[in-house]
Amino acid sequence: MNQVNRRDFLKKSLFVGVGLTLIPKLANGTLSSSGLALPDIAVVTGNDYFKNTITAIEQIGGISKFVPRGSKVGLLINAPAYWTKPGSYTHTEVVLAAIKLINDAGASNIIFLLDQSPDLFKRSSLSVQYQSIIDSIKKNSGEYKEVNLPKAVTMKNPKVIKDLLDVDVFINIPINKHHSGVQYTGCLKNMMGACHRDTNKTFHTGGNGKEDDVEHLAQCIADINLLRKPDLCITDATEVLKTNGPFGPGEIIKPHKVFAGVNPVEMDAYGCTILDNRPEDIRTNVLANKHGLGSYDLKSFIVKETTL
Repeated sequence: MNQVNRRDFLKKSLFVGVGLTLIPKLANGTLSSSGLALPDIAVVTGNDYFKNTITAIEQIGGISKFVPRGSKVGLLINAPAYWTKPGSYTHTEVVLAAIKLINDAGASNIIFLLDQSPDLFKRSSLSVQYQSIIDSIKKNSGEYKEVNLPKAVTMKNPKVIKDLLDVDVFINIPINKHHSGVQYTGCLKNMMGACHRDTNKTFHTGGNGKEDDVEHLAQCIADINLLRKPDLCITDATEVLKTNGPFGPGEIIKPHKVFAGVNPVEMDAYGCTILDNRPEDIRTNVLANKHGLGSYDLKSFIVKETTL
């Protein structure tokens, strides 16, 4: 089953049969082999999370569109050792599908920009099939660099993992979950995983040293996304925390979805609706939009939904 919004891809990309010269630049500006505009976000629902991930990436153009042969790829995955409760970390099979595709595309190196939980790949029996790729993934350098973000409002000089600045391709792979402060964790907030712990403390303590300064936290999250836009985003919305995030335990819902796209604001605008939030009510969306990082208006971009 397929569902496509934005007026059915603007009436099948404006009369494909008339000729490609009449097709406007839509969505991410890329046409499929059939001459239709590719969606901005591809959402795939099904019980096979590995297959969901593969399909979602195929539907936005395929991995080779994002990962050139010989490139050095950095992965920011929300599955560190401190996320232990169900629904708080990115599902292993989503990660496995991503690294398989990246390897198939001919990447020279795959690097974890955030240290992953030691048991990440033990959580799925499917890992055995991809052990050689898993063994080839490199840890980050552990070196952090202070950078200047002149357009930032609050977080002007964060310390970030140096590898993020050095990789050719940056892929953001968060889990879609609740956050007790800013209400939603997705692509935008996952960028905190690339920051030094001292920087992250500043995110949370706020200008007045108060840990409940949500506006300060949201602004810092919007600011850090000025550092570098991801080349690809893959969000895990398979089994997630709807309440008491980001740590849990909390109410677990199972949308069984994986979605892929390029723009982190668009991704979060769609993702927060899975948790019954309105995109305009999530401050990280609004503040990132003010930075010109993307739109949170669901009517402004194309979302294709597929059920396997």
